[in-house]
Amino acid sequence: MQPNGTTIDSSIYCDIFSTSGMREVWSDQTRIQRYLDVEKALSVAQGRLGVIPSEAADEIARHCNVAEMDFEKLKSATEHIGYPVLPVVQQLTTVCKSGLGQWCHWGATTQDITDTATVLQIRSALLLIERDLKADLLIIQHMQTTRVKLRLDVLVKALNLTSNETITPAPQW
Repeated sequence: MQPNGTTIDSSIYCDIFSTSGMREVWSDQTRIQRYLDVEKALSVAQGRLGVIPSEAADEIARHCNVAEMDFEKLKSATEHIGYPVLPVVQQLTTVCKSGLGQWCHWGATTQDITDTATVLQIRSALLLIERDLKADLLIIQHMQTTRVKLRLDVLVKALNLTSNETITPAPQW
């Protein structure tokens, strides 16, 4: 069993403090794929504008897939330099044929890639939150339309599995 450093990594607490969808949004694989998504968008746009050769843009875009990344090499290089974008770009450059990878990351800074990838992850996270809030709103609307009203004292009695005796409303303080 691998030790975990946070409640989100914990096999015991993870579902209390997070969801599988949210953990996926912030996973290493998704993070690296977002870097690659940004690199792909950059190369495609630059290829269309003639900033880089269109053949290079196509070749770079073809390899912007997290499945092509060697995570052991990525981990090692990231530990050495302190951030993962450069090792991602190095691997992407290497898998491109005929030296076309040299156009990868053209004109961009590492911070550009990092910031944009982070915004894409935040956007995905917010979409999950929005979905969950809409589901909660539907439940609340259903409760209101069916006039389901739960009082705390009734709920407490129900949770304590008491009999069907008369429930005296709690005093209003």
